[in-house]
Amino acid sequence: MSKRAVKGANKVVKGLDLAAFVNELIDAKGTVESIVGYLREADQHKTERARIAAEATIHVERVRAFREVVGQYLDRAFDERRVNFDALFARLDQCIERGDAQMIGATLGAMVELAKHSPLAAVSDAARFQRAIEDKETDWKF
Repeated sequence: MSKRAVKGANKVVKGLDLAAFVNELIDAKGTVESIVGYLREADQHKTERARIAAEATIHVERVRAFREVVGQYLDRAFDERRVNFDALFARLDQCIERGDAQMIGATLGAMVELAKHSPLAAVSDAARFQRAIEDKETDWKF
């Protein structure tokens, strides 16, 4: 707080030192300006915190959406694999009952090929999958 002398304020009016009074007003003005500056800065920080919180919420929701889509994909992919393996085992049983060695071999080969391919391979490239989720043009069909 600066003490500035006011020209002609060295007069005393009814026991009041005008120079001291003006200097106190100047000091008070500086204090008020400091408080206003603090409040503006506090408001800016509050706004920034709100922006960060909103952005965090968006990211959390994206993760939840990603988890939901991947979960649905894996549920359906593993259900499909189960159905495929059930069908292959049923076919294998039929081939064994008939004694058809060639079809037994072909069925076992199909089972091995199916086992080689994991549904997780389709989501292994998380970055590619994330871009697909963020792309509003992507049409998800299950």
